[in-house]
Amino acid sequence: QRVGSSALSANGNWFAYNIDLVEGDGWLNLTDTKGNTTTEFMHANRPTFSNNNQWFAFQIGVSDKEEKKLKDTKKPVQNSVGLMNLSTSEIDTIKMIQSFSFSEKGDFIVMKKYKAKGVESEGTDIILRDLNSATNQLIGNVSDFSFNDAGTHLAITIDASEKLGNGVHLIDLANKTTAVLDSDTESYSELTWHYERNALAFMKSSSDT
Repeated sequence: QRVGSSALSANGNWFAYNIDLVEGDGWLNLTDTKGNTTTEFMHANRPTFSNNNQWFAFQIGVSDKEEKKLKDTKKPVQNSVGLMNLSTSEIDTIKMIQSFSFSEKGDFIVMKKYKAKGVESEGTDIILRDLNSATNQLIGNVSDFSFNDAGTHLAITIDASEKLGNGVHLIDLANKTTAVLDSDTESYSELTWHYERNALAFMKSSSDT
């Protein structure tokens, strides 16, 4: 056995770490550093705490045996996300999620779903969850997303199959309104927030035949 990836909550009350095996399935441990109690999550990894110390998210995979079976039958291996309320210990599992990210304040999480089979564009569905109200907003054809450092806005790039509606959108998390910053049939990428100022930069690429 060896210790793999690890994470410590901002207030130091929680510590999570992976136990990896040379052969066989590892697991994820979540330890309460005040009470020294530990919870185990099988086939889990990528431990992540929200900055407000209220939430713990982790990726849930499959066993080595199941992964081999899926690959032998040429079926995709798709992960899930576990979302745990650290105050109540309640856990919500969201299936078919390839990546996730908390907002800076920790009151929102974005979960990116897997791209549908046969889709040539980079866009896929994302779920924007308001952790305070436990409400979900589904947004389609998203290729990339990024929260600003203040945790007040979410920027997303749209990449649709027919390129219609491609662009960069800005979501105000306080009132859930969306502003279209730019829209075209071109490709958008490289969302980058200014560290100190509330400014956003992005790339817009076009092909010249």
